[in-house]
Amino acid sequence: MTMKSRKSITADDVITVNGRYLYIGTSNNNSSSNSSNTSINPERFFLKGIAFPTPPPNQRAANRKKKNIRNSNVATATAGDDVLDLSGWNAVLEQLAYETDINTIRVYEMDCRYDYSKFLERAAELGIYVIVPLTSRIDGGVLRRDAAYPLCFPRRLRRYGISCLERYWDHPNVLAGMVGNEVMNDLGAWGSAPCVKAYLNYLAARGRKLGERSESSTQTARRTVLPLMYATQHDSPVAEFHPDEAVKLTLDYLTCNDDGVKDDGMLDNTFIFGINIESWCSSLQSFEYEEGGTEESTYHSLWRTMAGGNKTKTIMDAVTGETTTVQVRSVTPLPVSIPVVFSEMGCSKKSFNRDNDAQPKRVRDWKQMSLVQEHGPMSDIFSGFVAYGYDGGGNGNFRMMGGRDDPPWDGRHPLPPSPDYDNFRAELSKNEEERRDSVLRIAAATTAPSNGGRREGDRIITAPSCHRTVATLHKAWGVDLQSISAVTSYTSLSQLQMNTFQHGVKVLSWSYGWMMLGVPAGALVVLLLL
Repeated sequence: MTMKSRKSITADDVITVNGRYLYIGTSNNNSSSNSSNTSINPERFFLKGIAFPTPPPNQRAANRKKKNIRNSNVATATAGDDVLDLSGWNAVLEQLAYETDINTIRVYEMDCRYDYSKFLERAAELGIYVIVPLTSRIDGGVLRRDAAYPLCFPRRLRRYGISCLERYWDHPNVLAGMVGNEVMNDLGAWGSAPCVKAYLNYLAARGRKLGERSESSTQTARRTVLPLMYATQHDSPVAEFHPDEAVKLTLDYLTCNDDGVKDDGMLDNTFIFGINIESWCSSLQSFEYEEGGTEESTYHSLWRTMAGGNKTKTIMDAVTGETTTVQVRSVTPLPVSIPVVFSEMGCSKKSFNRDNDAQPKRVRDWKQMSLVQEHGPMSDIFSGFVAYGYDGGGNGNFRMMGGRDDPPWDGRHPLPPSPDYDNFRAELSKNEEERRDSVLRIAAATTAPSNGGRREGDRIITAPSCHRTVATLHKAWGVDLQSISAVTSYTSLSQLQMNTFQHGVKVLSWSYGWMMLGVPAGALVVLLLL
């Protein structure tokens, strides 16, 4: 088997954010007297990814679980303590590098107390970027969706996040850190939304400090930012609200700020928004229409919504039965101003070609991948995809590798290919050939649209208004978010409050912030240290 032609990822190939696009390659600050933090000859970057299988066996974690030991001190584990069997992950990496043109993997479970350097370095050698999680299922890395702010934003979560940033910072192929996946997955979970926003802002602020340290280093071409990412489901918590607008409203909330108030994280180009989508369930559909040829496709509708366009509504005449399609103004009319990707993409195999006569059944064709690549019709808004998934997260309906009756991945040996996987890599190869024929390079400076959605080259972004966004949330879903200006960050506590910390009590004070508890602005909430 001949390995695909690949270039190793070095410190010169860090992925950065400018406006709503991703770029590969940063400037060498020592290369000329005129150089700065802007990119030199930036090449726009599109994710061509796959969801990676579950973690390799971790004997140390297994022993700890047996002993029922809860250790929230994320700083104690060292490389010498780690007992990670990374050979299985590396074997899957090599399989994908040999057989496909992927450039990204998304990993769902990693514990920042352990050293994954050998895995990340091997991925870099193979030219593969990695999206890493900045939360965990247990201990200090849990971001609770069943608690409201500030209970879901404890000190141990912040401490865990810092350890993750420091762990991954010097790996140039770490594309982004995922702060949450479908956290606000129903109306009840929206109480935790301010914690997601606070965690984003907190890690962005800490990342800037790490970036300043990198800039002052004598080494050249070091990372100055590690983008953060959140992934939402393509769904709506209420039947009366379209999934596209629910997705856009989630994005608006996480990126919003009010006029005159600087958002510590979102305006500094560190955020990527991910959408988990299960559409494209027919080989007869196109970008514009579903398989019947009359109904607007999910992808086209979502693209219009993200671009700030109107939504379509079909009205039926009660007498004649005739239908008319009209344009209706979106409740989220601003175009996106940050990068958007499909963080999970792929229909359930049991639904593919289920309702038509097309063959084969249960074998996805992956034709939608080209829509969000360099020359695709959605590429003005979207920057790629992560296909779901290598082993489907243990769900056979989303499993790309092996047959229906094959056992789950054993953590060691790569799974055999399948017709679904063959279609996936064939579409990847087709897209790669098109890219090589005409390499897309986009200048970092672009012209702002007339509706004021973004301005990219000078790193200034117009974010949605928090007051308007929270009012829309309340009107659409009945979510009660008080419109105060920004979630109080751990780093913004006054010296008096920090003194209180030292005595074992945490006092959170806000004159503005997003509160889910109905407490008036300026109130003090006293909580025991978490």
